[in-house]
Formats: sequence, C-alpha cells, structure tokens
Amino acid sequence: MSQTNIRIMVVEDEPEVREEYRMLIERRNMLQLVAETDRQEDALKLLESIPIDALILDLELPQGSGILLLEKLEMMPVEKPFIAVVTNVVSKVVYDTIRRMGVDYICTKGNADFSLEVPLSIIEISAPYRQRRESAGSMSRKLNTHTRRDLYRRSVERELFRMGFPAKMLGTRYCQEGILYFAMSEKTEISMTKDLYPYIASKHQTNIKNVEKDIRIAIEKVWTEQDIRDLREMYPCEWNEKSGRPTNAEFIHNMVQKIIRQ
Repeated sequence: MSQTNIRIMVVEDEPEVREEYRMLIERRNMLQLVAETDRQEDALKLLESIPIDALILDLELPQGSGILLLEKLEMMPVEKPFIAVVTNVVSKVVYDTIRRMGVDYICTKGNADFSLEVPLSIIEISAPYRQRRESAGSMSRKLNTHTRRDLYRRSVERELFRMGFPAKMLGTRYCQEGILYFAMSEKTEISMTKDLYPYIASKHQTNIKNVEKDIRIAIEKVWTEQDIRDLREMYPCEWNEKSGRPTNAEFIHNMVQKIIRQ
C-alpha cells in the first residue's frame, strides 16, 4: 500500500451516502475509492478479486448482513483490510462481537459529532500504521491458511470418495464445500440454515432449499447403496436408525471433527 494511496471500498445501501463518500474521498490525496456496493455478496467477491486496504461497512444492509460479511471475511484467504464500521446500533454486546471479528473502528451514527468525514479521517491516520505493523507476519499467516485449506480440501475429497459419494452429484460438491467451510471457520457451531446453506446457495446461484435437498439426496444415496459395515468403519458416529442415515447437520458436523483430528 502506498502511503499516498489507501484503497477504499465502501459498503453502503444508500446511493446518496455513497455519492457523498465519493466526493469526500476525491478531496483527500491519501485516499482512493476503488470499489463500492450495497450488497454483502458483491462485497465478498470484490474483496477476493481486488486489493482493498480499508473497508467502510454499514452494518445494516438490506441486501445481506454486515455481521455475516465480517464472519465470511474472517474465513477468506485474503489480507484483511482496515475495517471501519458505521452503524445505528448502540450495543456493547454487538460492539464486542464485531471487534472480535476484526473491526478496527466503530462509528455510531447517533453521535452528535458524527459525519462521513469521521471514518475517512480514522482510515487516513490508522490504516497505514496498521498495514506496516502487520506486514511482517501477514504473508506467513496467509501461507499457513492456504496450506491448511488445501490439506482439509484433499482430506474431505478423499473421505467422501471412500464412502462412495458420487463425484458428479451436486450434493457431493455441496457436502465438500460445507465441510471445508465449517473446518476453516474454526467455530464449534455453525447454523445450517443461517450460515452454511446460504453460503453454498450464494456461491452456486441457487436457493437454500435446493442446497438442503441435494445434500440430503447424496447422503441418502450413500447410506442406501453402500455396505453398512463399511460405513460404520469410515463414519464411526451414531445415526437415526428409523431414517437410516444421519441428518445433514449431523453428517457435516461429524465429518468436520474427523477431518480436523486427522
């Protein structure tokens, strides 16, 4: 990052506010607006495709969720930008949560002295210092993340192949991505309906119901066609004898634990 060229992305749903950010940034020599959007998913794609030094994020987005964006950004193998959150929320719980998720500065819209100049001034002061402070270890961390992701990916593919999951089934692909998503997040719990299904659905331009159905069909096919003794050896967890298979959530969660422990 050049000292006179801090690359900023604005995630804000109100067009007039984005326009005001554009005008303010143009007046500052150190700042460059390289991307703007009002959608969570578009922001994530931009963060993957272009270098961003600082992110101004409105936490309340009608097209997605600012908090969900932060969760997904944590799991992405990209260098994290300086993050300034702008929000109407006044909650210590929320503030503590998003700070743990990597937010560097929180601007509360309700404050008497708030203006759009505030996050820009903070970025000018703080972003270059943060970048210099973290640059020494950032490449090592990125390599470690890439290495871990690649190891998990190969392990997931190997385990599902051994169990008899058909490579060409959509449900197999969704299982692979779901297990990898969960494993890389390092969380003890992930909501299938609120986190995992929406993530896969967005990535494949489908809907949550299709993702749930295709994963279930893939699991049912394996538990119907494969030797149950082999399955018990490769999947040493209990499942519902009445349904004859594990649920989607049980299967994903248990496979994550197996992959991580390998």
